[in-house]
Amino acid sequence: MTTSHVLRTDGGGSLGFGHINRCLILADAIRNRGGKPEIVLGSESVNARTHVSRTGHAYRELDSSQAFEATSVLRDAEHAVFDFSHRDTRGRIDDAQRLLAMAYESGARTLLIDAKGAECLSAMAEMKTNILAIPYAGAENEQVLPGAETDVRGLPFFAIDNKFLKLPTASRLIPEKVERILVTAGGSDPVRLTLFFLDVLEEIATPLEVHVVIGPGFDPKLTAEITVQAKNARHQTRLVRAPETLADEIFRADIALSATGLTKYELAYTGTPCVLVSIDENHAIANRPFAALGSSIDMGEISDTNVGAVASELEKLIGDTAARRKLANAGPKAIDGAGAQRLLDLLHG
Repeated sequence: MTTSHVLRTDGGGSLGFGHINRCLILADAIRNRGGKPEIVLGSESVNARTHVSRTGHAYRELDSSQAFEATSVLRDAEHAVFDFSHRDTRGRIDDAQRLLAMAYESGARTLLIDAKGAECLSAMAEMKTNILAIPYAGAENEQVLPGAETDVRGLPFFAIDNKFLKLPTASRLIPEKVERILVTAGGSDPVRLTLFFLDVLEEIATPLEVHVVIGPGFDPKLTAEITVQAKNARHQTRLVRAPETLADEIFRADIALSATGLTKYELAYTGTPCVLVSIDENHAIANRPFAALGSSIDMGEISDTNVGAVASELEKLIGDTAARRKLANAGPKAIDGAGAQRLLDLLHG
């Protein structure tokens, strides 16, 4: 059986793994429908390659000269997903526009997953595609140029990993006493947010069990520093190294300290109260509509906050069961978990 769907994206390094993970979620759903998906990475990355290969999905890596060549990307596939919702593609917007147009004109049915705000390609150029999806909180207000036959926005189209869908979220209880804290800062943590969160936890007197996620793209030096800091921490601290999924860790956490990447949507879906810190201004701006959902405490950009301020908010949340229950109830109301299926229903016409 030949490849039925190609899913073209980038990841690894400072870009992280959120976009790759979304393509893997869609690839799982395609395979469950009887298709044969293939992940197509636009650059060579050992970490990205290892991350994808662990899932068992077929994949290819393209060198830079082929990353936006339609024939190299598509081959014979009749469906194509382009997850270009990240900053790197903005520097090659003309190439991305040409790739989308050639894929569309070839007769393949195409889905563009775009960003919002400063990184929205469709706001800067006409992107020819069957379906444009901007699956983020607040995306309804994004202004885009013509180019898509169908344009869908917002949280109904956010794709959740099937492993989260199997969790017994309906029966989840918010305990009176907080015992377990999850620390997660994305797949690569370019601004060393994990160390910042560990400093925050040193300010908390309540005894805690802390689980710290070491993403697949963490720099070895950063991992070494985290290991030392965790060993000397005042709380019982366990490192969780490059997990295949965060579903169980997120579901079992009483509170999470997290970056404002795609993980925040999984936290919301599971009803996990969380305190969020953004790695840069763009992430902080993009997070504001999500914060308005009421499922998290938004501390803004890391450069505009400090350990004491975040620790103060965390301490209050630990001591306020009613506040945690309010956060926990807000997330599941906004994300129903059917986003991947909605996107594929559109893609398949």
